Amino acid sequence: MRKTFRRDSGVRRAASGVTPVVVGLAMVVASLVGVVAVPSIANAAAFTVDSTGDDSDFNLGDGVCAAVGGECTLRAAIEEANASPGADTISFNIPGGGVHTLEPLTLLPTIADQVTIDGYTQPGTSVNTLPGGTNATLLIELKGDSVDRGPIVGNDLVGLNLGAGADGSIVRGMVISGFDIVGGQAGSAIWIAATDTTIAGNFLGTDPTGTVVPLFNGWGVTVFLGAESATIGGTTPASRNLISGGFGSVQTLQTSGVPSTVSGNLLGTDATGFNSLNGGVGVLFQGFGGLMTIGGTAPGSGNVISGNAVGIQRPSPTGGVTVLGNYIGVGPDGVTAVPNNDYGIAVGGGCMTYSVGFRAPSRSELIADFADDLTAEMDDDDRYTDAGLKIQ
Repeated sequence: MRKTFRRDSGVRRAASGVTPVVVGLAMVVASLVGVVAVPSIANAAAFTVDSTGDDSDFNLGDGVCAAVGGECTLRAAIEEANASPGADTISFNIPGGGVHTLEPLTLLPTIADQVTIDGYTQPGTSVNTLPGGTNATLLIELKGDSVDRGPIVGNDLVGLNLGAGADGSIVRGMVISGFDIVGGQAGSAIWIAATDTTIAGNFLGTDPTGTVVPLFNGWGVTVFLGAESATIGGTTPASRNLISGGFGSVQTLQTSGVPSTVSGNLLGTDATGFNSLNGGVGVLFQGFGGLMTIGGTAPGSGNVISGNAVGIQRPSPTGGVTVLGNYIGVGPDGVTAVPNNDYGIAVGGGCMTYSVGFRAPSRSELIADFADDLTAEMDDDDRYTDAGLKIQ
């Protein structure tokens, strides 16, 4: 028998004696169309994944997450969330204990509307409580090793794709690995092309224990063109992501808008923060991508960026980059060496708009200091002159 999962539409039937008044009011409102704009209200929907299967939704758009057998898969939940306007939620309640592994055979649908995907809703999970490493218990694992690579072009091998329209979306409590390389192009566990997104409390690139990298991702998180104001991590222990292995943890191509933030994470290490998992680059600025704050001054905002080949890399000049309050090449205690093998911070080309550990000077300050420097190099005859001064 096919299961059904209904959601409250947010409208309750009035008592029979009140119904004519409501209908009459509706008629009055209808008569005012064209005079007064009546906004439509999008009802948020909640979908609960109860299966590790990969089937699509049986009746897309009916507000019910159910594949042909009645089960709610992650694929079906994303499909229904895309079809349902409003800030939807996808939670998990898969029967049985232990880790539940989802292995899609093709790419999951691009997320095209606001949604919260919350792995911490699975019974038995718990958020991190440690001030340095992470002791989070994650039980929802998304693996990309079974995805058919044949039709995939370029770097489209992505676990969760937050596309245009997914503004305000949140991904938390997920273990994602195995979205590696197709045709020499690196994939990503999470791809962001939306605004105001939050990626928090995930393990990207490791297994659920956070101690090994069995199936690496090309990148943990990619902040793509069109994205802005993404928050990767946060200042609380529960927000801390563990992102390690593969080409690197975070890459950004963002060139405009509100800067994105990477804070409070472990980038390149295991769950303790004291052992390397051999990542490539902690944070990489691709092309002319920039506009990112790495760390910060608030308590808990600093990242541990250690155990990589390079901690932070910017091959070409860019602006809007702030690196502040991080542990680079050491563990969460700020003392134990967990070196990045080549460089802690590597910046190529000439650039005057980086701020590493301090506020970058303004243009007026740069001009004033440059003028003072030139003046100090001038001869006294050039520095002190008065055309109107005559010998008496």
